[in-house]
Amino acid sequence: MRFRLSTAGWLAAALAGASTAAFVSFAGDETRLCDQARGHQVFVKCQPCHTAESGGPHVVGPNLNGVLGRKAGTAPGFNYSHAFREADFTWDREKLDRYLTDPAAFVDSNWMPFTGLKRSEDRQDIICFLEDQASE
Repeated sequence: MRFRLSTAGWLAAALAGASTAAFVSFAGDETRLCDQARGHQVFVKCQPCHTAESGGPHVVGPNLNGVLGRKAGTAPGFNYSHAFREADFTWDREKLDRYLTDPAAFVDSNWMPFTGLKRSEDRQDIICFLEDQASE
């Protein structure tokens, strides 16, 4: 594939100016421009049980601020299920994507009753939203 210099320059400028988007790479070679604002809208489905703002309270589930890069089951002050207390992994984009697809299948015997988000775009946008929340 050949790009003209003017096309490549336009593309670079457009990507650099996208203040509410970030590149996210998940399992496989799929790379997608994700939308943090849309992730916030999709996160409404999570809000009955979770908060995501810095210093926010735990609700039915733990506050998710800073979840990426954190060892599973370790948010201070939250009473996790035995399954999460014994989980031996650190949350990254790929693990969070798999978990959000089917929570019960990813961590057997966890207490989260949510059935998951089937659309990849929804999961990617929520992950971008959570990354943005942690950086504020």
